[in-house]
Amino acid sequence: MRYLSLLALATLSVGPIAAQADYRNLDDGRPVASEDAWPIEHRAFELLAPAEFSRLRGQTETVITPELGYGVIRNGMIGVKFPVLLGSGGGLAGPRAFAFYNVNAESPSLPGFSLRADVAAPGGAAAGERTTVALKAIATRSWGRFRTHLNVTHGLGSAANLPSVDAAPRWGASLAGDLISLRHSTLFLLEVRTAQAVPGADLEWTTAAGIRHQLTPTLVFDAGVATSLGRSGGNQTSFTLGLAHTFAIASLWSGGAP
Repeated sequence: MRYLSLLALATLSVGPIAAQADYRNLDDGRPVASEDAWPIEHRAFELLAPAEFSRLRGQTETVITPELGYGVIRNGMIGVKFPVLLGSGGGLAGPRAFAFYNVNAESPSLPGFSLRADVAAPGGAAAGERTTVALKAIATRSWGRFRTHLNVTHGLGSAANLPSVDAAPRWGASLAGDLISLRHSTLFLLEVRTAQAVPGADLEWTTAAGIRHQLTPTLVFDAGVATSLGRSGGNQTSFTLGLAHTFAIASLWSGGAP
């Protein structure tokens, strides 16, 4: 579990960034699969500590996926994550790296649009045997307190010997909507998505709901539930819980401050 220790050390000797509505910045899979078109702030870090509990064919599976993202340029971020399958036969499901870039901001005539690329490498007892790549296009449109998000994903590489958890589908699409509560600190989400795991496989359909609540200006709690239809052997129900902490390292900012 040295990966968890390394991520924990990343939060030492750092300070919080300026207060912001972080609860509205949807992360990949937190708490639904869809994400919005906005990266984290330039030179800011985001540390996520999510857990997912799922049940399929009478078997329960628990996965934790520590993730660290960094706003490396304006409108762009990079990050790493380490999904770990707990229990007998579990282990690291391959280290992951991603890059995210916001191509254009939302305007009266166009939605916000971003591109993302994820790479999953071999390494760990629950990892695949080959490196795989997933490409994603993301569009976000605002309607006052309500927003919609369209995500389209395409997986590259061999469909054989994929990771045991969080394997990129051959292709997938999701549509989600979120609504800010009247108190402006909580976000409610609904989502429907479909995916084809490998070429020729049946379509898998999933409905999901979630909530994101800002506990402090830099700490967000999320929770979600999803039900998948079309999996061989039955339906799968999943629950997610997570925390996201946004911070900055003063020495990385011009003049020593955000």
